[in-house]
Amino acid sequence: DTDPKTDTKTDTVDQNQDQDQNQKRKCAMHDDPTKEVPCSEMAANAFSYAIELDPQNENAKHMLAAVTADATFVRASNTYVTQLFEDYAGNFEHSLVEELGYDGYQRLRRAFDRSFRGDDGDGSDSH
Repeated sequence: DTDPKTDTKTDTVDQNQDQDQNQKRKCAMHDDPTKEVPCSEMAANAFSYAIELDPQNENAKHMLAAVTADATFVRASNTYVTQLFEDYAGNFEHSLVEELGYDGYQRLRRAFDRSFRGDDGDGSDSH
């Protein structure tokens, strides 16, 4: 038997350890593979450079705020969120049904069929 309070505390400790590991993780520099820098620093520099090249790059702005834990960044911009959803829309149903196993629409259809004595699942109408 597990105590939910203990499990939550353990999860928090594990998350803190993961964050510590991520902060300590080092990445090799492209121009000098022997030089190691924190990966978060390398990512921040790359996103900053992307914004320099394209000040309208909402993805880079969002990712820079995320990787630097920018406390002034209150929420993702409407442009970023809209683009995120538009980019994902084509894969949504596949992810929901195939990867996550969602079948709520099938259950609902069967319930309607039983309730209204309609289609028995073979596509024919019994009325």
